[in-house]
Amino acid sequence: MVQSKPIRIKGSNRVFTKFNTARGIAIASYANLERCLVQWFAHLMRTDIDYAGVPFFRINNTRARNAILGKLMRKRYGSVYSHFWNPLETALNSHDQIRNEIVHWTILSITSPSTGKLVNVKLIPPNYWDRDANSPKKTIGDMSNFSDRCRYFIRAVDMLHYVASGLKPEQPAWRDICTQAIPDPLPNNHLLSPSVKEPRILRQAFPR
Repeated sequence: MVQSKPIRIKGSNRVFTKFNTARGIAIASYANLERCLVQWFAHLMRTDIDYAGVPFFRINNTRARNAILGKLMRKRYGSVYSHFWNPLETALNSHDQIRNEIVHWTILSITSPSTGKLVNVKLIPPNYWDRDANSPKKTIGDMSNFSDRCRYFIRAVDMLHYVASGLKPEQPAWRDICTQAIPDPLPNNHLLSPSVKEPRILRQAFPR
């Protein structure tokens, strides 16, 4: 029977390295999503990115932050992009909760009882002692899926930003997409699908 215990990191371990890499990529992917969102915030506020970043990154409640983006969007554009943004905002709120779990949950090692070697690593809620077989957990696969989801959100917000800012998208279909709800599941030929070439988004440069 496989036994579980709090992890003890002993030198270089490929299982833990793979886990740690997936967790690091997930956190970095979310940071890239925030950079995308602050660009959208700067556009809606009609200000430079360095000014927009001051209030944006001081808003610790991400649900409130997403709601502010939606409110600003409606003040700028009325209901033009509401069908696109409203379900996206709801999905972002759930995504933010997963980010908090990836950052704040504790590490659980699973070792082989016969060899004592580490065979798997997972994330579990901080109260390690209050858990059972049905307790939530995060695996390497879950964190990889989170990173993929971050890239999806970045693409969606970038497309909305690109269309709303009037930068003449190369494909007229982009404007149509940003006025409709995103289909779920996403068809492979949809412009937000990873199988389709990403639009080139002109970004404000961060000060050096």
